[in-house]
Amino acid sequence: MITNQKNIGKITTTYGNKGQLLLRLSPYFEPNFQNYPVESIFISQKYTKKFFIENFQKKNQKIILTLKEINSLEEAYRLINYEVFIDEDLYNQNNKQKDIINFSFIHETEGYWGIINDIILNSANPLVSIKQKNGNEFLIPFNEENIKNIDYQKKEVTGNPLTELKELN
Repeated sequence: MITNQKNIGKITTTYGNKGQLLLRLSPYFEPNFQNYPVESIFISQKYTKKFFIENFQKKNQKIILTLKEINSLEEAYRLINYEVFIDEDLYNQNNKQKDIINFSFIHETEGYWGIINDIILNSANPLVSIKQKNGNEFLIPFNEENIKNIDYQKKEVTGNPLTELKELN
């Protein structure tokens, strides 16, 4: 059975000396693995291969992965810079990105920009709609370049998008 898959991040390096991997999550994917367990992932560069998760530990926007099929550092090194995917159904169950609606958007150098009032999902590039105090709305791409941190306790999203994006409307 062929399933649709969604990108959740990229393997950036190994971790420890037993073949664990460090997965940097996409900023627009916030996993909820406790409620919707992910048992397997797909790793792809030139081809896609399914791997089974033995263990994981969440650490900020990164996950330390132990995969059943990876038993050495040498095997783990081969997966660095590969993209990681999960089934689309699990992605939709796990992803908490809609939870950032009504969060404040804080620009890293300019401070408060407004309130996030919508997430526009499309396959090419999700967008964040931000409403300013004066009622104007503008869109920024929801990607690693623009979204640097999501703080669920403070209900704030911090980022560094181009200032010109505010004035495109």
